[in-house]
Amino acid sequence: MMWSGLAEGSNSLDQLQTVFHAPNIINRGDSRLSAPLAAPTAPPAPGDINASAEVRALLDKLADAKGKGVLAGQSVVESAATPFPEVQAVLAATGKQPVIVEVNLTGATDPGTLLAQVREAARQGELVAIRWTPPRPTDGAATGVLTSFEWQQLLEPGTDLNHRWAAQADAAGALLRPLAEAHLAVLWSPHPALNGDGNWWSGHPGPEGSEELYRKLYERLTGDGNLHNLAWVWEAAPPSFNPAASNGPGGNNGLDEYFPGPLYIDAITLDADTLAGRRFPLDRLVSQFAGGKPFGVRIASGVPAADVLAREVNWRWMLLSPAAVSGSDAIKSFYADPHVVAAPQK
Repeated sequence: MMWSGLAEGSNSLDQLQTVFHAPNIINRGDSRLSAPLAAPTAPPAPGDINASAEVRALLDKLADAKGKGVLAGQSVVESAATPFPEVQAVLAATGKQPVIVEVNLTGATDPGTLLAQVREAARQGELVAIRWTPPRPTDGAATGVLTSFEWQQLLEPGTDLNHRWAAQADAAGALLRPLAEAHLAVLWSPHPALNGDGNWWSGHPGPEGSEELYRKLYERLTGDGNLHNLAWVWEAAPPSFNPAASNGPGGNNGLDEYFPGPLYIDAITLDADTLAGRRFPLDRLVSQFAGGKPFGVRIASGVPAADVLAREVNWRWMLLSPAAVSGSDAIKSFYADPHVVAAPQK
């Protein structure tokens, strides 16, 4: 896809016209492209033309982080005993709090509880990210892939499998609606790692593949669901640079054939196991692909050391895993690093 060749910060109107109007581009014919394109501004406008003022303010904050350091983020596991113990552990170890707190919508059943959880996350940080990893619509299993026939049925309107997926999407929308009514904007990351391996929604390349499912969800929630408080985040897995492994079990595919298009996303997150020990900095890879969209990284294990933070300076945010707070020394070093931006003291 030609979008991947547009460098971050490019002001070339001709280049943008080529990207958006190429014959094979997925957004060709979109009504939002009927007017002549203007040169890009910072930050890029939300993909949702009806996005709330709160979404625009959220994206402004991500854009403002460019060149100032990486925003600290923390994924949390819901705990009834102590609200967000991971954030409390960071505060106890460092005296600082993350800017972004990430919760998972999967498993949530009560809109009121989710609203309270998001309010608490915003109180303990500044920005809230919500990830959604729904069970397989065929049988409710947490893991497993779909056959090619099942995938076709999933995308075909009117089929039983399509109705099951739509019910999942509508249930998620019902949980998110109180957030919109409370004027709370969130970074919304559904169906993560479309180019990865093992999730039922992932690993199907091309216009009728995983990217199309993402677009269908976007259209259902913003159109039928009338939800405009979501900053849409496309979360991808790092491509496997070994060609023999890229399409094999456990390998990740490239980005182009799983990208839903710039009109359907507001930001990009790379879901990486680690940033350590890599010959090619992943922030440069995403920077070349992002086309001016803000981008961050979600790190599954460990805490980036000082040399990584000094080398990979293009990330706007870093989300650490719940397990990362178990090593208080590493967390102390992370939050003490001059490249890391914590939330203002409240």
